[in-house]
Amino acid sequence: MRDVTLVLVLLLASCGGSKTNRYAEKKLRPVCGDFDVIRQQEAKLSDVPIPISSQPIPEYCVQDISMPHQVMLGYVCALSPDDLVKFFNQEMERCGWRYISQFTGLERLMHYEKPDRVCSISLRPNLENTQVLIFTGKKQESV
Repeated sequence: MRDVTLVLVLLLASCGGSKTNRYAEKKLRPVCGDFDVIRQQEAKLSDVPIPISSQPIPEYCVQDISMPHQVMLGYVCALSPDDLVKFFNQEMERCGWRYISQFTGLERLMHYEKPDRVCSISLRPNLENTQVLIFTGKKQESV
């Protein structure tokens, strides 16, 4: 009987903790996991090319109402980081972006600009694919 009581107490204790974890996970979910909102955010990036084989990652769609000109979107793509660098360098120029710099390490970070906007693209390779994170926003005035 003591063993059954101990097992029940342990099960109840573990269930209580999982509710807390589920609450924390819900709090940390992205603002725009809905694909309609992702498409609205993509419309703000009409001059940023997205590889045709890419699939959106809802966790990387961030929408800050106080900063409507800033957009962050994420995608999963089957292309290699090298192919994506070539793609973005060619297509960003076609869309009027000027290449600024690139950093290579655990990920590749590329920076582009237009007269009033900036764009950073992060390429994060995995075993099977590459995550592509795109950040855009208004260019800050010099102080």
